[in-house]
Amino acid sequence: MDYAAGFVAMQVHESNLQRAEQRIAQAHAAAERTVVQAASVPGRPRTARAPRRRFHRHAPRFAQ
Repeated sequence: MDYAAGFVAMQVHESNLQRAEQRIAQAHAAAERTVVQAASVPGRPRTARAPRRRFHRHAPRFAQ
C-alpha cells in the first residue's frame, strides 16, 4: 500500500513539474512575442529595453 501511495505521489509531482515547465515556456514565448512586436512598430527604437529595477540592494555581488 505504501508503495502504491508513493508511486501516485511521484506521478502527481511529475505532472506538477510538467505544468510548471509549460507555464514557464508560455511566459518566455509571450515575452519573445512582445519583443518582436515592439521591434516591428514604426517610430520606436529597434532594440527592446529592459524595464528599470526600482530597488537595488547595496550588497557585494557574491551576497546577492
